Amino acid sequence: MQGDGGMCDRNALIRELIAVEAPVHMAGIGGVGMAGLALLLRARGIPVSGCDLQQGAFAEGLKRAGVPVCMGHGAEQVASVDWMIRSAAVREEQPDVQGALARGLPVFRRGEVLAALVRLALQSVAVAGTHGKTTTTTLVAQLLGALDPSWCIGGVSAAYPMPGGAGTGPLVVEADESDGTLALYAPQVAVVTNVDFDHMEHFPSVAAFESCFQEFLEQAGDAVVYCVDDARARVLGRAAGCRAIGYGFDAGADVRGTWDGSRVLGVAFPGGGVEELALPPALPGRHNALNLLGALAVCYALGVPSGVWRERIAGLRLPSRRYETLAVCGGVQVVSDYAHHPAEIAVLVQMARLQHSGRVLVVFQPHRYSRTLAFGKDFPLAFQGVDWLVLTPVYAASEPPMPGGTSEDLLAAFVAADCGYDTVLAGDLAAAADLVLERVRAGDLVLIVGAGDVEGVGRIVADAIRGLNATDK
Repeated sequence: MQGDGGMCDRNALIRELIAVEAPVHMAGIGGVGMAGLALLLRARGIPVSGCDLQQGAFAEGLKRAGVPVCMGHGAEQVASVDWMIRSAAVREEQPDVQGALARGLPVFRRGEVLAALVRLALQSVAVAGTHGKTTTTTLVAQLLGALDPSWCIGGVSAAYPMPGGAGTGPLVVEADESDGTLALYAPQVAVVTNVDFDHMEHFPSVAAFESCFQEFLEQAGDAVVYCVDDARARVLGRAAGCRAIGYGFDAGADVRGTWDGSRVLGVAFPGGGVEELALPPALPGRHNALNLLGALAVCYALGVPSGVWRERIAGLRLPSRRYETLAVCGGVQVVSDYAHHPAEIAVLVQMARLQHSGRVLVVFQPHRYSRTLAFGKDFPLAFQGVDWLVLTPVYAASEPPMPGGTSEDLLAAFVAADCGYDTVLAGDLAAAADLVLERVRAGDLVLIVGAGDVEGVGRIVADAIRGLNATDK
């Protein structure tokens, strides 16, 4: 496989392959990021094929778009393509990857190809940040709905049931920093929601992590939109070389919000324009009001009149697994949330406590051994305020186990912290569901937390509670 050197040449090669509509094979196409990219490439007329180890939620949508999906990895899958895109979850040893390499085909990472599409777009928005980027990107696309945007987002919602799609308007994408390809994006408008150190499996230091965001902002073509409420985003945003637009609740924000916890968000724009917006129930919490401010700042940066986006506020929807209610049955509410970083979890617990006065029971699936090792001492405090917590085995995300990063290690950190709630360790997801069902009672909120496949626990618990309360929803 080609190395990381010569990124400019690699980007130019990708654009050439796209321009001539060269057939491409995508290994790991079932993932949300790969599926969205596949739909954008197919909309350009490129013959796209893909494979994965299981069908996944997007297989039918891909097939309807003319993208065949094969099960498993075979060298024959790359016999009639000119290039390949490999998900980070697909190992180089897989037969299709080895087949591509044996034929001398160029093999690219997903982020490289999406960055090339952004460079090809006449008008583009790329949203980055450790937290909130999926939600903010989803809100931007919805607010720009009247302009018929194209999109590629690492999550789905009621507004966008598929992770990618092609329109005639601006290209709106979520730019992932996890593998460093964020530094390749050169959008018209670059957005940074926050910069909180993460993905230590790729970045050796905080400085390297911040440098990736800095490179991203330096390549913005027209404007940088950054959250002034986040210290690192503020420093990087203000140092950017082009037009900088800060958003947030801080007094120094250009697009400044005022919010007292009610359903009304006040927004002051540069030049004296003020809007009072009725927040829809689908956007609970201060953090979602902040995400909306970011999306509104993008509209301002693009020069979109308020008449275009204002009527869309009432219909805004969050991505799935963002405080998503799975069931309300027998006096029990089951909520699933994607939070997996201590900062995200702390916000989630705070919001749960504001909205719920009863007991809060939690199932938490740690995501990656490297993250669990790095933040092990931070997780207990992040969950402070819950009443009971079940840990599941770590969701590896292709990582091998590492000493200090297992769920047993994390349990020891919870016990040592003694934050005032009981923590137990389940042997697997099914056992975690059983433990919840043994303990849950009317008046409880059950939070299913994590970025892996822990959502399955929520479905089991929700279905079981529905079965016991057949007359409820």
